[in-house]
Amino acid sequence: MPRYRIFYEKRGPACFIPHIVLPTVLTRAANRASHSKNEDCGLMPIIFQMTEGFSPHAKMSFASELPVGVVALMEPVDIWLTGNLSDSEFKAWSDNMPTGFKLNDFTEIPDGSPSLNKSCPVSEYLLKSSTADRMDSVREALFKIAENKFIDCRDEGEFIRFTVNNSVVALGAIVRELITENAVQGWHELRIVRVRVGAQQ
Repeated sequence: MPRYRIFYEKRGPACFIPHIVLPTVLTRAANRASHSKNEDCGLMPIIFQMTEGFSPHAKMSFASELPVGVVALMEPVDIWLTGNLSDSEFKAWSDNMPTGFKLNDFTEIPDGSPSLNKSCPVSEYLLKSSTADRMDSVREALFKIAENKFIDCRDEGEFIRFTVNNSVVALGAIVRELITENAVQGWHELRIVRVRVGAQQ
C-alpha cells in the first residue's frame, strides 16, 4: 500500500491545536473531501490504511512534536493509503482542512525508505520577543545557548533564525533556558515559527 509524505502548515488559531488531535484533523478533512466531491468528477475517496490491534486508527507518522502555540509552515507527516493519491484528491483534501490549516505538497515515498524521523532529523525556527524591549536579552541568551546545542544560529533583525537536531535539543528545553537566563518569563513573551523539518542543509 502506498506511503505518502504530506507537508502541511498551521497558522493563526490552528497553531493552538495540540499534536494529539492532528490525526483526527487530517482524517476528518479527508472524509469531508470524499463526501463533498461531485460524483461526475472522477475523484476517488481517500482511504487510510488502518493499524492493527484493539483500537485501529489511520496509519500515520508525524515529525517531532510541536508545543501548542507555535506556528508551523512546512510540517511533514507520513500517511499510508489503500490507493494512490492524485493531485485533484489532494487539493480537495486541502480545501476541506479547518481554518488555519493548509496542505502544501505531497510525494510518494518508495518502499524501504527510512522512517520520517530518520529522513527529517533537523528543525529550523524563527524566534523573536513579543515586546521589542526584550529582544536584546533574548538575542544574547539564545546565542549563548547556541554555542553548544545549535547547528546554526543567525540574527535576521526582527527574528533570530536557528537550526537544531531534533534528537539533541527540543524547543521546550530552549525556552526553559531562556527563562533561566532571565531573557523571558515564559512562552507568552515569545513568537516562534517552525519554518521546516527536514535534512540538514
